[in-house]
Amino acid sequence: MTTHTSLDCVFAREVWHGFQNSDGKAAIIASSSATIKDWWWKTLGLGKLQDSRKQVTTAAYVVWNLWKERNRRTFEEKRCSPETITAMARDEIALFWEAVS
Repeated sequence: MTTHTSLDCVFAREVWHGFQNSDGKAAIIASSSATIKDWWWKTLGLGKLQDSRKQVTTAAYVVWNLWKERNRRTFEEKRCSPETITAMARDEIALFWEAVS
């Protein structure tokens, strides 16, 4: 079985941990999933449509910000802390919900 950096690396786990208090389902699912496929199906199957949308949005923005951090480190030789990435994801999630409300 292979691992995936958006779920398994220490940095990613710290970012996911930053979502446990306010949005625990997304963080718990990320920490308990063995594969990306397993993680995504668990995220999509959360029950109520509104709750599922919230969790999918959170998951997508967390993974997107982890990917951007990976690229920042690889191509720009810059680094952000897990707390900064968590804050960036939270800001983007808030902007998304503001835009679609």
